[in-house]
Amino acid sequence: MAAKILIDLVPRFEASFGIVPVMPDRSKLLIPGGEYANFYNGAEIYIETANDFEDITLAYGDTELEFAYKPLSKSGELGTLLAPPPIIGTHGSKNLTETMINDTDSFVVERYGNKPWEFKMAGLIVDMQDHTFPKDRINKLVKLFKEPSAIEVSGDWFDAHDIQSIYFTDVDINGVQGFSDTVSYVLTGKSIKPIEFFLNGEEA
Repeated sequence: MAAKILIDLVPRFEASFGIVPVMPDRSKLLIPGGEYANFYNGAEIYIETANDFEDITLAYGDTELEFAYKPLSKSGELGTLLAPPPIIGTHGSKNLTETMINDTDSFVVERYGNKPWEFKMAGLIVDMQDHTFPKDRINKLVKLFKEPSAIEVSGDWFDAHDIQSIYFTDVDINGVQGFSDTVSYVLTGKSIKPIEFFLNGEEA
């Protein structure tokens, strides 16, 4: 049996974002032998529950990236798994015109629909294989940000907001002090309908 290497995500979140997350039940990993722990384990591990409400998938062209809690093995293939699910926040606003009525303290509100959802995704990338600088997975994140077309998204969070496609406006990638195998990232973007996306001035 492979040696167990314990990767505790909690101090990484604290060092990156100044928070101590309460890890969800589905991150409680069952180690062979019946022991439970709230961390990723380098040996073979099993997810205790199939609940995947936090998982998201981003796709463009022939590339598909998953952000999910899934079994990780030090010697196993991580596939398209990029990172644990990020912390996601959304902001919505409306297109409104407010016109004051002369000589009164009242105004008329004209509504012209809703603006696109704005969102922020903050998370971690951890090298679970060699526990060194996660160069290859950072490169996947960089390519995702640079992608010139709309990104197709799936997952309960986006479904709840009726979001099928997004594009990114900003990205921050930072090292995590004390953890050479970990970087933090924050992706900022907006929702978009695919037909509205323009590539180099032309409709995609």
